[in-house]
Amino acid sequence: MTDIKERLKGILRPGGYDPGDKIIALIKGMDDVERQAEFRIESFCGGGFAGQVYKAKLVRCDDDWLTPGALYAIKFFSTR
Repeated sequence: MTDIKERLKGILRPGGYDPGDKIIALIKGMDDVERQAEFRIESFCGGGFAGQVYKAKLVRCDDDWLTPGALYAIKFFSTR
């Protein structure tokens, strides 16, 4: 398995994200299974010392584990 810092390099962007930007990431549920999911950023909700939080709409998810079109919070444990 790839180191978490290496995995985050592919999705973290200096300066954060803007509405309309897309993020494709591996997500892991409580069942401990990783799935690829694509989100579209709706808005920046806040951030600071503990990281960044975005409101995002799910575009697609492997095996429809999450509901496409639903809104989710995305948290990055990295400052803007």
